[in-house]
Amino acid sequence: MTEVMKAGRYGSLRESHEPRLDAVSLLVDGVTPVSGYLKFDHTHAIGENNWGMDGNSEYGDCGFAALDHYNVAKTGDVSLIGKFGTSKYPSLIDAYFAYGIAQGEPGPHPDQGVSNATVLAWAVQKVLFMVMLKYNHST
Repeated sequence: MTEVMKAGRYGSLRESHEPRLDAVSLLVDGVTPVSGYLKFDHTHAIGENNWGMDGNSEYGDCGFAALDHYNVAKTGDVSLIGKFGTSKYPSLIDAYFAYGIAQGEPGPHPDQGVSNATVLAWAVQKVLFMVMLKYNHST
């Protein structure tokens, strides 16, 4: 029987062994899609203590904080801190609440945490986050 992935508060140190998150599974014929390492480091412009908690000190929105921090690191733009999800929701926390409701949690302010396997899929479905995968057309 397949276990259904649901959001929930699992604690701050729980690691995910979700097979769908294994980057090796994205390789085509066992070959990495790039040679060498992709180098970028915009984090120097942000500073060690300027990332913000994105509500994670009050709510279980760690997946949303991680996606927000990704956007900030990728762009090096500190004005984006706390802005993840605001293209469709009033705030990052409102996006987190919408995710919880979509997971079947009672609203209007559900706070049962996130599942890394479901939050990314939800964000892509809502067009809050884009993913690019290499596709092998021969298979």
